[in-house]
Amino acid sequence: MSSTDDLKLLASAWNLDLQALSDEEDWPQYEVLRHGETPFDGNVRALAVRQVGRYGNRFYQLLHAGVIARRLGCNEIFVDSDDMGDLPRTLGGIRFAHSDATRIDAAALAGVFFTYRGFESLLHPLDARFIQSTIETLVAPFFPAAPPDLGPDVVVLHFRGGDVFTRVDDWVPAHYVMPPAAFYTQAVEFARAQLGVTAVRIVFEDHSNPALAVVQNYCRRRGIPCHSQSASLEEDVSLMLGARHLVIPYGTFGEANALLSQRLRSLFAFRTLESHDWMYRRDRSLVEVVLQFARGVRTFVGHDRGTYIPPFGWRATADQVAMIRDYPAESLAIDEVLPPS
Repeated sequence: MSSTDDLKLLASAWNLDLQALSDEEDWPQYEVLRHGETPFDGNVRALAVRQVGRYGNRFYQLLHAGVIARRLGCNEIFVDSDDMGDLPRTLGGIRFAHSDATRIDAAALAGVFFTYRGFESLLHPLDARFIQSTIETLVAPFFPAAPPDLGPDVVVLHFRGGDVFTRVDDWVPAHYVMPPAAFYTQAVEFARAQLGVTAVRIVFEDHSNPALAVVQNYCRRRGIPCHSQSASLEEDVSLMLGARHLVIPYGTFGEANALLSQRLRSLFAFRTLESHDWMYRRDRSLVEVVLQFARGVRTFVGHDRGTYIPPFGWRATADQVAMIRDYPAESLAIDEVLPPS
């Protein structure tokens, strides 16, 4: 039986979306790996996670693989990465090991697992406590431990730079529209007025984001205690994980730290709480559901009421860079995203 037929049988057995699993526009298509002549019965006993990404992407890959493995009854997860610490190790009854398809004896499902398109039937409805327990048991051990609590009067702001502002072969990630500086200053003022915040900590990748200097100068003019750092990944992550109040731009890095945090009490995001929610067919994002229902975190979104850079419209042009720096605060609003009544 061909791998394509195996995938069809798997999708049929578990009510999965075959078209999404085999979409050529997605990262490498999913496939069933098996050895020998034993007929495939539609069940897999292992997952093989390919092309493990960097921090935020890795978090989502492990989370989705963990949730799917638990739902499908898998007892092994193989990862195509040497940067995963000491392996093999067993967490929550699931063995994690370095990927080697030639040594996978039982039928395994291989793919990237960055999104869970194709697997939504396994996560519907979104069970906040099940997902949270997966994070705690299967994902968090691969990430830094919780640092000391920064306390209730500090808000941490994260600024992304890097490839978002640097053209490579005339290409930039169009969906990575960074918030304007005014979103950060509004979040700071909201946190000061409503959440008891008195001080700001800033963590930034590099100086390429034009909002960074604007916000630093704003805090200085307003007399708000503000400390900035751009250190090692471990030190920057530690600062974010120690925050009770966190302000993040679009992207998986901030979301991963929000979902990993044991301290967080409020999260501010720009336009959406989950950067890839447009991929899914559901009313509420995974980030929103887990933070609100499993963790009791208050969630806030900054909305554009004017003509800011549209979603998927980032081109890193001089006009757009200036807009990040100069966009007026009166064209933005921060709204709390409340659980359904």
